Amino acid sequence: MDILLDTGFLVALMARNSTHHETAKAILLHHQKANFHTLWECVTEAGHFLNNEGRQALLGWLHDYDIVLHCSQHDELKDMAAYLKKYPNVSKGKGADIADVALVFLASRLKTTHIFTVDRADFTVYRTRAGKPFTRLWVQD
Repeated sequence: MDILLDTGFLVALMARNSTHHETAKAILLHHQKANFHTLWECVTEAGHFLNNEGRQALLGWLHDYDIVLHCSQHDELKDMAAYLKKYPNVSKGKGADIADVALVFLASRLKTTHIFTVDRADFTVYRTRAGKPFTRLWVQD
């Protein structure tokens, strides 16, 4: 199974003081045989929320656990911009996040809807390019 890793999940996993840290570790362990994928957009965004120690830990973890790290594709950028327009009210009215939209497009390339995210609100609204809902594999209320 291919599973996408969202920014919030990466932050929760690396920030020991996160209220979601233990849950992130547990869910990762529960799905340890899956193939994990993320994007540079998510890594960069996570780095913004982490301290220097957390950023170092994140890069080391991505390497040590052979997380497949993707880049958005240039030929998708116009379609990504159009997708942003479809979701102006997500993220508490600020509009769709570029990293989230990049994950939507990666999901299409990988033909998966599975995602680890703490973002309950947006990833219940977003749809894949084929119109399918995402399957959030995060256990949280």
